[in-house]
Amino acid sequence: MVSFMENIGEAAGDIWRVLEENSGPLTTTQIKNRTELPVNLLFAGIGWLAREGKVNISGSGSKIELSLK
Repeated sequence: MVSFMENIGEAAGDIWRVLEENSGPLTTTQIKNRTELPVNLLFAGIGWLAREGKVNISGSGSKIELSLK
């Protein structure tokens, strides 16, 4: 059985790959659509990458954009 922490790590990897394939920033909605991650894993994965200093996060309100550092 895969632990929730392992799922978060896999989600972070999925998000990383999507951002790496894109030349510019993506919104969280675009990332969700491309990864098909559930919302809880999407934001947990983003938090993982942010904590490691791997992503730039910009925007405000409901429009948040991410790109790789």
